[in-house]
Amino acid sequence: MFSVGIDIQEIEPFRKRPVDKKKKFYERLFTPAEIEYCLAKADPAEHFAARFAVKEAVMKALDPWKISPHSIEVVVLTGGKPEILIHKKNVLSDGHEIKISISHTGSVAAAVAIVHPK
Repeated sequence: MFSVGIDIQEIEPFRKRPVDKKKKFYERLFTPAEIEYCLAKADPAEHFAARFAVKEAVMKALDPWKISPHSIEVVVLTGGKPEILIHKKNVLSDGHEIKISISHTGSVAAAVAIVHPK
């Protein structure tokens, strides 16, 4: 089975919701490691928007009712390549994996997720 999900997010709403004032919002959507990663960046909002776009793209590629954003984690491998960790069982069919691509500018973030056989 192959499936694709794509999403685009405006970055400005994340700039208007600083983590220190909207902590519960971020904790519902992002893992502690994702929050730490984004806060270490010069413009955390770009990275939060990009990760949110990934989560939406992954949910669209799977089935939005099968998984919540918090169960999808974006990790960065050595060299900067992003990868997905799924923290819920039985979401992916056996023998399948998810590949992602992320991009962001100063105003938007976009992501694509592809579910495919290994």
